[in-house]
Amino acid sequence: MGAQVMLRDTLLHKALKPEMPVEADRSRCSRMRFDRSSCARCTEQCRAGALSFREEVGVDTEACSGCMLCTASCPSGCFEADLDFFSVLGRLRKIPQPVLGCSGRPGLASLNRALPLLPAEVRRKALEAYYYSLRLGENCTGCFACVGMCPSGALRVGTEGAVPVLEFKSSLCGGCGLCREFCMVSVLQVERVFPGDDPFLFGKTVAHTA
Repeated sequence: MGAQVMLRDTLLHKALKPEMPVEADRSRCSRMRFDRSSCARCTEQCRAGALSFREEVGVDTEACSGCMLCTASCPSGCFEADLDFFSVLGRLRKIPQPVLGCSGRPGLASLNRALPLLPAEVRRKALEAYYYSLRLGENCTGCFACVGMCPSGALRVGTEGAVPVLEFKSSLCGGCGLCREFCMVSVLQVERVFPGDDPFLFGKTVAHTA
């Protein structure tokens, strides 16, 4: 009887365990976009050692525990959870007292809507720790290679009159630093401070003296 119970539990566990707890989009991975990228945030966070970089972003499905720390640590959104209803049930079986998130708690969603009502200086202080800014050195050659390298679309080429300029949207920037690493003349700096008023707008990146 004990062997039957063990076999039943093993089969049930295999049936409920997702084949691929995490899926990786190589086009968003800094290491895949630029072979000299130093980004290793996901592997540093993965306690199971389930991630590797070779020709592709490798996920060892047997080792992966589905903790989702890689999805939380990746600044460019390379990883996505691929959990269906049955896999969630499989994980809940191991948790004596599941705790639900509070994303639907009344009042939390209202905070973003209240942001525009704050005085400009207070709003700026509230935003500066949550968004990134891009500093551009005066020796920028205007090659705009950084635009094509950015995995999140935070950079684009705009125009000022007839002159092309580099534009940056803070809300799309994850702070991965790939643009900085790829820059051939090393004039880009990504900083976790937002000095502007609206992180959801593209703005001209002004050159600063190094």
